[in-house]
Amino acid sequence: MKVPKDKNCLQIINMLMQMIFVFYDIFFAIYIYEMSNNLNFVLGYSLFDCIFFMGLEFLLIKIINKKNFNILYRLSFILALISIALVFTISPSRLYMVFIVQSIYAFARGCYYIPHEIATMNYNTKKSMVSFLGVSQSLALIASMLSPFISGYIIDFVSYYILFSIIFIIALICFLFSLGVKKGWNDNPYIKLTDFIKGTHKIKRVRMTYLAYGFYKLSQNSVVDLLLPILLFMRVGTNFSVGLYSALAILLSGVVLIVYLKFYKFKDFLLILSTILIIGVSILLTVWTSIIGFFIYYFVLKCCRKIIGHRVSHDIFTAIDNTKFYEYKKEHHFTFNYYDHIFKTFAYLVAFFIYNVIPNEISLSIIILTLSLLQIVSSILFIKADKLYNEEITKLEENKEKF
Repeated sequence: MKVPKDKNCLQIINMLMQMIFVFYDIFFAIYIYEMSNNLNFVLGYSLFDCIFFMGLEFLLIKIINKKNFNILYRLSFILALISIALVFTISPSRLYMVFIVQSIYAFARGCYYIPHEIATMNYNTKKSMVSFLGVSQSLALIASMLSPFISGYIIDFVSYYILFSIIFIIALICFLFSLGVKKGWNDNPYIKLTDFIKGTHKIKRVRMTYLAYGFYKLSQNSVVDLLLPILLFMRVGTNFSVGLYSALAILLSGVVLIVYLKFYKFKDFLLILSTILIIGVSILLTVWTSIIGFFIYYFVLKCCRKIIGHRVSHDIFTAIDNTKFYEYKKEHHFTFNYYDHIFKTFAYLVAFFIYNVIPNEISLSIIILTLSLLQIVSSILFIKADKLYNEEITKLEENKEKF
């Protein structure tokens, strides 16, 4: 097997990893919900995962360096293999195994994301990041589209255990491709993490970008991601149907992404439009609880989030460009993920409160609407931060002309 090198290898691994993420993000939640019949339990292990991952990532950021960068990256796939193998041991009488699986999977994600995102930032400039993320998300889109459809079919017409075996093989293939990633780390001068955080927070644009990222995670990538597959399963009743509708939504969102990249110069308008549409369909989901209302919400949300997700990835990866902190990629990674975990933890606590005050399906729609409203804050902050960045570029160009 000829392994592609570096940048291409990152793209292929990211595509294959989407299949593993689809399993854990969609079908694992349904699998545990079916087994426990307790949404509080699902929210509980997700909250545990969020808090555990936050502490784990702090440890990984402290120890990662040039010598162990590749080791940790490859270790992520070995840990993924272990976590998938342990999924076989979960049963109604051994639900505690969920926490063990989630702990190892969190370790795998940490060892994957930190090297992967640092390498992505090192391989790209702000200019090349647009096309790199466009290709990366397009490849991920293909995997994300095929994976839920195939996974749902396998679960309903073959068995969960066959799906576990396939996901195991995919993780093994990722490990083989990871052998081609060798130059993702750049030597950085030493800086205390606390000094980096204090320093970047003195820069209004960077501070604003971090905060925007936190609100985005609070609004779109925490409880909403957890509840969506469960809500869909409640309405359609089978994993195959969940996979089919997920695949169709991803296909449609891929078309939207292509259109978005064609009209990228209108990115601020498209970001605001996507935000308004998400809030609109969230209100619709709350007042119109039929399956038609849910499908309108589901498909519009998937399409709009593809636009917002590309904008978020681009802005957060390039947040420290043209600052004196440009070289400190791993500290930057930790800082924006710190906002991720803090805001996601708050989202789970809000969900716990609302669901236990109103313990029925309507409460899930209320949770989604409450969190979706906060996307307004995120979008406004991203636009303001981008405006400040453009002003910085203009000043730098003017200063160059003077000299």
